[in-house]
Amino acid sequence: MKDSSAGLYIRVDASMRTGLGHFMRCFALGQYWRDLQRAVTFVGNYPPVLQKLLAGEGIGIATIEKSYPNEADLPATLDSIPLGARVVLDGYDFDYRYQQALATGRRLLVIDDFGHLSSYAGAALLNANLDAEGVAYTDAPALRLLGPRFALLRREFRKLRGGATARADTVGRVIVSLGGADLTNETLKVLQALSAASIRVGSVRAIVGPLNPHRAALQAFVMARPCITLVDGPADMATELAWADLAIVSAGSIFFEIAALGIPSVLLAVADNQLPVGRAAERLRASVYAGDARQTRESTLVSLLDSVLGDARRRESIAQNAVKLVDGKGVERVGEILAGELK
Repeated sequence: MKDSSAGLYIRVDASMRTGLGHFMRCFALGQYWRDLQRAVTFVGNYPPVLQKLLAGEGIGIATIEKSYPNEADLPATLDSIPLGARVVLDGYDFDYRYQQALATGRRLLVIDDFGHLSSYAGAALLNANLDAEGVAYTDAPALRLLGPRFALLRREFRKLRGGATARADTVGRVIVSLGGADLTNETLKVLQALSAASIRVGSVRAIVGPLNPHRAALQAFVMARPCITLVDGPADMATELAWADLAIVSAGSIFFEIAALGIPSVLLAVADNQLPVGRAAERLRASVYAGDARQTRESTLVSLLDSVLGDARRRESIAQNAVKLVDGKGVERVGEILAGELK
């Protein structure tokens, strides 16, 4: 029988539909576990670019051909994860039935974002979002890891925390990153708005995620705009983001990375689960929230960007507030709980 005493199994999906946010925060936890010289296995079906990323960390893969709610998923997952193992489960499709089956005989940590289920199974529940403590978890594990002190940051962000060189007096460098897939091409809308803004910036770098299907359209737009550069899946995302004076990003996991670096940001929700994150970040004055990108007009975005680009004091204030929220130790806290309290 396989020894599961020190290993960690992570069941998470990544696709154009689900995006990369869930995968990347789980990857941060996998990195930490590997740094402890312990085995990690990701359970799912991943594109080659993510398989390469996992292999680079020495992380194994147990392939699941059909994802839940396909009935073939659950038995295949149970066969891949031995009894007694520590398991992390992250994804909105994994309902209570799935969680309960996976928790039977295993030590399960469920990652959630907004309390979309009436019940949660397992030994512990993790919700690192800003408003997590306000979510009414009426039927969930007693061990609840709530709030940004448990935000899962990858190794490169932990090393660079607070080390960005954003200039408060001017905005010469802007980064745009709206997810690994960006199916509705909100990146193009942001680039158009930046081009139409009355306050010009010196250089814009737009990160094109590995699952983004709109690269040709983006390339066509930037051809006549030498100040805009497309960056395909940078190897070191932390260094790429730390370059910026202002970040225009999705209101997902990347917000915690931007916050840790101390970069002022404008957030756009590109998925329903990101709506409360954007609202909470603005309420805490840790970002400027531009609303639901899928409904925000370009003209509205232009006005907001002009306001942010022209207000150095506001940018400096939100950067200072943001870096206080994320101390970079969340992955260590969660890792220690996985190693200890889930026994």
